[in-house]
Amino acid sequence: MDRRSSRARYHAGALDPEVLIGSPDDPDAVLSEEDQTRRVDVGELLAAQLLQLALDCCVMRQVQRQQALKQEAAELEKKIATLQASATSLKTMATDLDLIAQDFSKWQIQSDGDIKLVVSAMPPEAELSRVSRSGRETVIKGVSQGEVPVLDYARGLRSSGRFSAVVVSSLQETDQGLSFSLTLTSLE
Repeated sequence: MDRRSSRARYHAGALDPEVLIGSPDDPDAVLSEEDQTRRVDVGELLAAQLLQLALDCCVMRQVQRQQALKQEAAELEKKIATLQASATSLKTMATDLDLIAQDFSKWQIQSDGDIKLVVSAMPPEAELSRVSRSGRETVIKGVSQGEVPVLDYARGLRSSGRFSAVVVSSLQETDQGLSFSLTLTSLE
């Protein structure tokens, strides 16, 4: 196709004015019909590629977000597992503390009962100077006007059924009277 025929066709209205692509070297240059088709195809191709690139970016962002969410979920699952293990451990500790508190309460009741008996069973001829408790053992120290009240006191404590053993640890004459020491072992 020569230029004149293209120019003539342009002037006759057969060619679109946009097909004229003048250049500084050739202001009358015109695209051939085949080049016009290619130009449209190239434009559509570029638009399609831009659209595909935009879609790929969106998909990549979505995949990255999903990966970040999966990683965050995995970290949260680890934290949850750690917290569950801690909760289980705390529940076990609480149960243990409850058992200890129950044992302590029983021991305190037993101890209070033992001390009340020690004080209430004391004969009028004797006087307590000290009562100490360590575990299952209670040590009683006091002063009496004679040996008989101390031995009666020991027999009374033994017959109470609260102690597995009542031992007269010492008897010693002093200026105040007969100093005595009894060791009592509580029942379990």
